[in-house]
Amino acid sequence: MTLEIPLNKKHIVIEGPIGVGKSSLCRKIVEHCGGYLYLEKPAENPFLASFYKRKEQFALATQLFFLMQRLEQREELKSLETTGVVNQVVADFMIEKDPLFAELILSGDELSLYRKVFDRVCVQKTKPDLVVFLQAPVDVLKKRIKRKMRRKRRKSTGKKRKIFSKNISVKNIH
Repeated sequence: MTLEIPLNKKHIVIEGPIGVGKSSLCRKIVEHCGGYLYLEKPAENPFLASFYKRKEQFALATQLFFLMQRLEQREELKSLETTGVVNQVVADFMIEKDPLFAELILSGDELSLYRKVFDRVCVQKTKPDLVVFLQAPVDVLKKRIKRKMRRKRRKSTGKKRKIFSKNISVKNIH
């Protein structure tokens, strides 16, 4: 399947479930058409690993961190657009989707608090010119997520080996 992206669109968002290829497609669009690549940064969320182990305890903190991160990214983007540095944006998320995730992982008072915070801080909604929603079968998404997790573990293990070997070599010098 071929996806033709109209070049006159200033704000393009690629959406879909985890593992569907949003970031990969964004990179390809920017590589082919230009523009500013604007990606989620889940690795920066200090609560995410704990959330996967103890969802109930870390759901609110995880979700609020993502919300604040997206707001910061949106402010950065506004600044770049105002100064004329950026004329086209290709993003792998939209902040308006955030409450949907919140409803999946929060309940009761925590969901109520999240909604109040979201409504207060997200007064101005972004309006993409084009939203592309990617889909894939659940079994394909699961395979991709597992593959991604294995790559991250390998990368992490490699970094640990480098740190370990540096420490050994430094200790041997002294």
